[in-house]
Amino acid sequence: MSHYHSCNANLVIDSYAICPETLTTTDWDDVFRYDTVSGCYDSFNADVTNKIDIHAPERKTTIPSKAIIREPWMTPGLIKSSNELD
Repeated sequence: MSHYHSCNANLVIDSYAICPETLTTTDWDDVFRYDTVSGCYDSFNADVTNKIDIHAPERKTTIPSKAIIREPWMTPGLIKSSNELD
């Protein structure tokens, strides 16, 4: 059975104060240089995503196959017993 891989962002404690400051001090004029709403949105989305990635970079998380609950009836007790038997 293979491992499950997940990507999540991890916001550093110091970034809680820095991230909003970065967003408020950003020059948003580039967003308005497009003639279409979709162009403006894409530019805005890219800018915000880049700023957030600086403060909360995405990290890959690996979860061992034994830790994955595949069935809704698998309780923590059953999982513990299963892991002890293996």
